[in-house]
Amino acid sequence: MVTNNTTNHESSSPSEKVMNNSNGDDNILTLKDITFGYLPHKPVIEGINLDIPKGRFLGLLGPNGSGKTTLLKIMIGLHKPWHGHIDLGYDDTKTKKAGDFLPNSKKGRISSNTIGYVPQIESVDWNFPVTVTEVVGMGIWSRSGVFPWFNRNAKRLVQNILDSLGIGDYAKRQIRELSGGEQQRVFLARALIGNPEMLVLDEPTSGIDYNTREKILGVLTQLNLKGMTIILTTHDIAGIAKRLPWVVCMNKKIISQGPPNEILTSANLLKTYGLADNNIDNNSDNNKDNLLTGRREEFQSNTVAGNE
Repeated sequence: MVTNNTTNHESSSPSEKVMNNSNGDDNILTLKDITFGYLPHKPVIEGINLDIPKGRFLGLLGPNGSGKTTLLKIMIGLHKPWHGHIDLGYDDTKTKKAGDFLPNSKKGRISSNTIGYVPQIESVDWNFPVTVTEVVGMGIWSRSGVFPWFNRNAKRLVQNILDSLGIGDYAKRQIRELSGGEQQRVFLARALIGNPEMLVLDEPTSGIDYNTREKILGVLTQLNLKGMTIILTTHDIAGIAKRLPWVVCMNKKIISQGPPNEILTSANLLKTYGLADNNIDNNSDNNKDNLLTGRREEFQSNTVAGNE
């Protein structure tokens, strides 16, 4: 098998200790033969088959335009696939309470209000006049009853989640006044306040500094250790993908999936980033290995440029 010579030179952090808490056959999400696109006869993703056990911490790795965001939106129901179907599995919605991040073991059917979603911050209109408290409160707006304002309990939940993410002092500030990392944590708070069974994040570490990235990964690590299923997209190999327990390499189709030390090979990465034919066998002989090695510098150069 071709080995991956990309080295992670970054120091050890709590996020590197993240565990894969999947428990066998209890899939929280199953995708079968999913195909979807935005223009007729031009699929963005096709033939996607993916089983996600409850408690898994999974990263979707691929370049821009590979269909990662589209796949996330299909998972959470924002897009209806052209072909295939999605099975949402186990949940404990009958016994959870808002603000409690500890899923218990009772089985039931998962519902859309137990999926937390954090979009890319680049897709947000920052000119809209809204405070941090109001943004986070949107995560439990459906529980506010007939009155168009937050009650005392809702305000307490908002403040508690903000405090837990280290941004409690920003509650009354306008969202546009915050830095990119602070804005990312606000939207993470909005997703978490409803106590989701599954947390879905689109490029949660894109455009933020190293320290903020480590803080976010630390929060996600702790949530996963408590049993929450986490799915995120990334194009950062060394900083994110190599540190997750399970990675899915994709580019329109799934190239490979598994523990990063097993599937982040040069062959898989070259195919994922469109620098090699998807029909290349990972167990290629020395001649093919030399061919892939000759293109590794081009691949690594493109990847580094995308992370700057």
